[in-house]
Amino acid sequence: MQLTYLVKLKDNKMKVEQIHELIAKVCPINGVSKDEQGVVNINYKEEATSDQIAASLDLIQQLPLLSAKQDKIAKIDKEFSNKIEAGFLTSYGWKLGLSIDDLVLLSSLYLMATTCERAGLQIPSIIDTDGVTHLLEMQWLTVIMLQYGEYRSQMSLEYATKKKCVSDATTIEEVENV
Repeated sequence: MQLTYLVKLKDNKMKVEQIHELIAKVCPINGVSKDEQGVVNINYKEEATSDQIAASLDLIQQLPLLSAKQDKIAKIDKEFSNKIEAGFLTSYGWKLGLSIDDLVLLSSLYLMATTCERAGLQIPSIIDTDGVTHLLEMQWLTVIMLQYGEYRSQMSLEYATKKKCVSDATTIEEVENV
């Protein structure tokens, strides 16, 4: 015997495939469909227990919150990506990249510069996002690297904090306030 439940959702933008995947994690189902009015039709397999069906119905009621969380995380990811693309503006008025590759390259450059300074060799140039090279004394390179590191670290902390707040949110209002 197969059971079918119809559940009306408000303002849910989740795709039917996403809904199917979520429900299938808590209950054996044959399939899920959703109409334009937001009515979700869940077709359960015969082996679905009443506890599993109850868990799936609870999950369905949480879909608007889950959808709001998904949308907010996508927005947070886009904001972070935009900041990475914008780069870090130095106190000299030129930009350094903020991607992981840029971070690794600049860290390696700084390590190499400290080694060169100890050996009495010329400090390597730093290259900005426009491809212009800048030869700095070690003290100024150190200042820029400290500012750069603080800026990038603060960006990452803000990003992680926002994502955690969304993850911990229990209402749509809490999600929207992040």
